[in-house]
Amino acid sequence: MPPEDKKASSRVAKRSSLILLVFAAAMLVTYPKFFRQRVQSDLYLPWRAARAVFLEHRSPYSQQLTAESQQSFYGRELVPSESQLDQRRFAYPVYATLPLVPVMVLPIRVAEDIFLIFLLVVSAASVIFWVDALQVQTTKFTVCALVAASMASPPVLQGLALRQLGLLVAALIAASAAAARRGNLLLAGALLAVSTIKPQEALLTVLLMMFWSLRSGKKFAIGFGVTLLGLVIGGELASPGWVRQFLSNMVAYRRYAGASGAEILLGKQLGPLFTALVMLWLGRRVWNARNSHDFVRPLTLVLGIQLLIVPGLFALYNAVLLLPAALLLIRPALPAPVKSNGGSAGFSGISSTGVVRPDQDQPGL
Repeated sequence: MPPEDKKASSRVAKRSSLILLVFAAAMLVTYPKFFRQRVQSDLYLPWRAARAVFLEHRSPYSQQLTAESQQSFYGRELVPSESQLDQRRFAYPVYATLPLVPVMVLPIRVAEDIFLIFLLVVSAASVIFWVDALQVQTTKFTVCALVAASMASPPVLQGLALRQLGLLVAALIAASAAAARRGNLLLAGALLAVSTIKPQEALLTVLLMMFWSLRSGKKFAIGFGVTLLGLVIGGELASPGWVRQFLSNMVAYRRYAGASGAEILLGKQLGPLFTALVMLWLGRRVWNARNSHDFVRPLTLVLGIQLLIVPGLFALYNAVLLLPAALLLIRPALPAPVKSNGGSAGFSGISSTGVVRPDQDQPGL
């Protein structure tokens, strides 16, 4: 590349990165004015459930534990007439307690501080994983700026403030997509199985990826199935009968906190109809693209749409699932990596065996 072109490309990279960093700084300054910290973080229920399962050897779905959580959150137990309030039930699979095992013996405030660091790391890693999965080719400095902008975005900031497991799930989905893009289908399936610690956040992704795995052989399905089976069996050993109790709590959760975005915006009558129409349209789009090797674009579409149609996902912190869509939108505007005679000085997110252009049809799922 001529020196003049290198300088021009460098200027574009610096300007683009500067815009992203200014956005990040603005979000950090303004966000606290719009967010009010809750009495109890979202980490409390999984932390309390982990203690119940592994230290106290009792069910995390019991009414007694729910009453304790209500007492901690509201200062009293709720009465039947308050059934529309957040009941503070543990509505996760029992294996969702596993990430909390290392900190379950600690006081909740200490556990929250440690888990915050963990969520910071996985949230930053999510950007790297999506850059890899989407084959974004840009400079390393721009990638760092993308990480900073993502970390300072309102969805991530709220998720961090609440210590939301959804940030971990989003990172697992991103890691699964990156692994699948590289052809490591066993690992991709295993990572996606772990993401089911929040089933409503992972459900449509699981359905899509299992459909795509029909073209990639059995490795993805084996990785997913074996890992999920191990989690279910391990959960049964730790808390016998957990599946039935979990489903019961999920039904209760749907009644008081599980409305979909479509139901909230359009009402209980039009919301389900809109959801059905969107599912038909989405199913047709996926079916028409069944012969394509590119699974990332349909996955990006699914992650965005599910925020509107899946019950329980219409919250700001769940908008972290829009990260791949945002990267696709801004990818044409990102500065290209500057290549020297020795190779690329940028970041392509692709294996060292070579660079695959985004418009190339790469074999895989």
